[in-house]
Amino acid sequence: MQFIGAIIVQFTNAIYRVIINRKLKKAKEVSIHLTMGAFFIAIKGVDKDVSKA
Repeated sequence: MQFIGAIIVQFTNAIYRVIINRKLKKAKEVSIHLTMGAFFIAIKGVDKDVSKA
């Protein structure tokens, strides 16, 4: 009985890890997209400033 309980615990831990990893990956991807967007906006802003000068 304890053996089955241990298997269930391991299984649920594995599932939780997969779910958490997916959420972290999504969060990382979102932050990468945001930083890339901010980077492009900054470059566009610099281009505008340069073209004015």
